[in-house]
Amino acid sequence: MNNVKDRVLNVGSRTIDLKFIEPNFLDDNLCDCYGQYFERKNLIEVQKTLPTPELQKTILHELLHSFVSESKLSQNILSEDKDEELLVSHMETQIYQFFKNNPEMVLVIFGHLIERWLNLKKV
Repeated sequence: MNNVKDRVLNVGSRTIDLKFIEPNFLDDNLCDCYGQYFERKNLIEVQKTLPTPELQKTILHELLHSFVSESKLSQNILSEDKDEELLVSHMETQIYQFFKNNPEMVLVIFGHLIERWLNLKKV
């Protein structure tokens, strides 16, 4: 992915910094860890040396954590960290596989936004 550059993302009412960093948190609780979301810092960190599919899935995974946080699901329904991690992991896999197996659906679902963005780029 040649688009690996730090950026600011708008997620609900929050502004989140997406930072691409050198690998420094490879093993967390005896499992591979490619990214992390810091709710209090409004920060997502992702290892910048990941191969493209893993990089894309990691960004999606950490964004899903921010969505859970923004929707306050972690305070009620997903009160334990393992519950949130399980939900986010399954959703990340399902969303990624859906668009991988049905790439035309990107245009069906987001086509109007892509067209609007391209029109804005022309201005």
